[in-house]
Amino acid sequence: MDIKQELQRELFFSKTIRVYHFLFALFIVLAYISSGSDLFLLPHSIFGAIVLLVVFLRLIWFIAGEKGAKLNSFDLNFSSLKNYILHYFNFKDTKPRNPAASFAAITMWILAIVSVVSGFIFIGAKYGSGLFGGLYSSDFDIHTIKEIHELASNFLMIVAGIHVVGVIVENFIKKTNIAKTMFDGKLHSDVKLEQPNQIHNSIILSGTMGILIIGFGMYIFINPKMPLFDSSANYINYKLVAPTMTQECTECHMFYPPNLTNQKTQLEILKNLPNHYGTDASLDDATLVTITQETMNLAPIESRFRFDKETFLTNNQSITNTERWKHDHEELGENWFKENKIKKTSCKECHTGIENGSITPYELNKYSRLLW
Repeated sequence: MDIKQELQRELFFSKTIRVYHFLFALFIVLAYISSGSDLFLLPHSIFGAIVLLVVFLRLIWFIAGEKGAKLNSFDLNFSSLKNYILHYFNFKDTKPRNPAASFAAITMWILAIVSVVSGFIFIGAKYGSGLFGGLYSSDFDIHTIKEIHELASNFLMIVAGIHVVGVIVENFIKKTNIAKTMFDGKLHSDVKLEQPNQIHNSIILSGTMGILIIGFGMYIFINPKMPLFDSSANYINYKLVAPTMTQECTECHMFYPPNLTNQKTQLEILKNLPNHYGTDASLDDATLVTITQETMNLAPIESRFRFDKETFLTNNQSITNTERWKHDHEELGENWFKENKIKKTSCKECHTGIENGSITPYELNKYSRLLW
């Protein structure tokens, strides 16, 4: 870029808009790299919630922000996008943002909203956690919503990647100095620019919004019982609804709630109590009838936790020997249980709500120890 062009660079993006831009980019990356593991579900969800907050604030800036933040500063004309691609080096901007950047920004915000909301819906339906926990007791199709979440997330990263490539090309090939714009807010444009006012461009406002966003993330991390993550609404007091089952089971071991496995598995276990994992746990007929009825009332026909979805839990096959359990805990490894002196079958050491029927990763005990 020559000296004349450099002098034509004018302030267009306020400090507040730049704060939104950098935080959005930072937290979509953090959310993406923390995905794919139940162990990291809490930070993954926190990063997603922060992304949603940033997008929400950015949308508010369509109304409350400076002219350069409003929707009419985006070139969302498909003809312009076509001309921009076909005549890249000779294209003349009709709006401050070029069509590719305009479409990329709007697309990323939409995909971010779909990704985060679908993710929270999935967690609500699968584990009974958070704002959508009411879906837990329904026949909601968690597979489809999971697919939507993953597709939106992957497309978001693809669009973000294309956007980054576009910035690199603009900066180093087209010589627009756009990389510098992201830091100083100054833009070289073919159209007249209106600078942001002192309030929108102030360190006080931009700093306040940055602190608000980061503070929100810190608050929800140290308060996992807030409505965004809480599962207690779906807790089952088994001592109340299944008193005989609870009493008999806890005489020897922790209480394994009947929703962990399906009804067929539970009834098979009751038929083989004389050889219950190497122990004679026989019950008198009256007690067995009562527990069988409690099982029929509480155990699902098909457990959503899928410990026995593919392979039936045969007599004396521990949950910890199922492929599902091994898959969910493979990141910890064998040594982790030994080093922390935790029996694999003592689920409540980590899953604090398990005896109330909840195994949401949001409730993992000693979370920092599990991660590090």
